[in-house]
Amino acid sequence: MYDDYFGGYRITADTIYDITEARQKFARRLEINLQENNGDHSIVHQLNQVLNPFREGSCPVWINYKRDDVMAKLALSDDWRVQPSDELIHRLDKLAGEDNVFVVY
Repeated sequence: MYDDYFGGYRITADTIYDITEARQKFARRLEINLQENNGDHSIVHQLNQVLNPFREGSCPVWINYKRDDVMAKLALSDDWRVQPSDELIHRLDKLAGEDNVFVVY
């Protein structure tokens, strides 16, 4: 808003969040693009290992699964809701590859 007294624009805020707090409060879901290669089914086990320490959050997880003969969009059950922290996103980037993990607001 423009402040006539100071002769410039001014920003006011009721609440300020850091990125982790904002993600936890406003994220609608965490989406992961997963591609299975050459019949390697270990990706599901690896995903379990990555997500498990971050469970009991409020953010739903969706998987966009793809392999040569099939594509599916899967919403994990409420038991797999996570805390979408920087650490989780970093681990998922390592598993799924850069640009395959998205926080949807």
